[in-house]
Amino acid sequence: MPRPAAAALTISDEERYELSQLVGIRKVPQSVGLRARIVLGAAEGVGNKVLARQLETSVPTVLLWRLRFEEARGIG
Repeated sequence: MPRPAAAALTISDEERYELSQLVGIRKVPQSVGLRARIVLGAAEGVGNKVLARQLETSVPTVLLWRLRFEEARGIG
């Protein structure tokens, strides 16, 4: 039986703006840009598998950064 899709992350307008800024800066390390893209995609409701495929990373990486973002905000 398939698992239900993960719920979209809820992020504030300020968080969305800051993450979007990180994605757009050329000198930001690729790893930081990837993390920002993961959180932004999760906030848009993109499924973990789809997001991993789109960003050419693994599902465990997507899950890790979703969890870390939630924990940093005191959600998880």
